[in-house]
Amino acid sequence: ASLFQLVLSDDGSTDERTRRWLEQHAGEPRLRIQRNPENKGIAVATNAGIDAATGDWVALIDHDDAIAPFALECIAHALVENPGVELLYTDEVITDGRLDPEGCFLKPAWDEVLLSGVNYINHFSVYRRERLLELGKLRLGFDGSQDYDLLLRYTRGLTASQIRHLPYPAYLWRRDGASYS
Repeated sequence: ASLFQLVLSDDGSTDERTRRWLEQHAGEPRLRIQRNPENKGIAVATNAGIDAATGDWVALIDHDDAIAPFALECIAHALVENPGVELLYTDEVITDGRLDPEGCFLKPAWDEVLLSGVNYINHFSVYRRERLLELGKLRLGFDGSQDYDLLLRYTRGLTASQIRHLPYPAYLWRRDGASYS
């Protein structure tokens, strides 16, 4: 069995290049493609991807971003070393449209008060799939802040020992003016 599975949730793409790429890669063993017949927004597409996933953990990645080399291995190691963890988050590299680094966001340790005012966790968050399902996954009507809404609901009732900050810049966040944020 594979340690990692990539689930791509296509939100009814009409771009022929995207559709062709998805068709060409449909049979790859560690790739699962969730084809949604029509565009219904980020929450519906993300929830379809969560439903299609089969693992114990879910990490949400935006379509225009990337993960750093060895990120999955570092995350897997941290999860094995911390079996009581319910949420793991990493640092991130802020990049331009070509994924060239422009800055780095080195995040603080878990801080419930800070999170109540600003989503400092955001990317790269790794959630227990079972807890996501129990919460009802992402809620509709929060486009643009769906990650923040999920984090606030997901962390409610967790203790500091159940939330782990992995100080590794695992996520490459593309901020080029074309992304939502």
